[in-house]
Amino acid sequence: MATAILLPFVCQTCGREDHRQVNPGPCDDCGAPMKMAQVDVSTCHLIADPGHGWAIVTPARLASYGISESMISPYSYQDRDGGQIALEEDCDAGVFIEAFKRVHEEYPHFTSEHQDPCPIRSWSSYGKKPSSW
Repeated sequence: MATAILLPFVCQTCGREDHRQVNPGPCDDCGAPMKMAQVDVSTCHLIADPGHGWAIVTPARLASYGISESMISPYSYQDRDGGQIALEEDCDAGVFIEAFKRVHEEYPHFTSEHQDPCPIRSWSSYGKKPSSW
């Protein structure tokens, strides 16, 4: 990874904000715990249809965590313009989530939505990792 990925952490008592790679611990101002703020960079969006689910990330976000296309199975998808990757829920989403945890020492926030029909199923296959399924 070329540069540190900084996340906003906010004191739950006094509101002090600090940007760090990992949670800085107690607030320097009041000593209360700092909590990772829920913003785009700290959030993983999940989309599911009646049969499956995917974590939505950008290629740049994958690269910033050292994840290449060769680490992702062909069961993940990429939208037409290449701006979004849908990481399948069984294995590939876990690659991203665990990389996030390894870097930041905690899991991302999650948002989710259900789509039926889900356009992700019409996207092109993304990953190149040989499948063991």
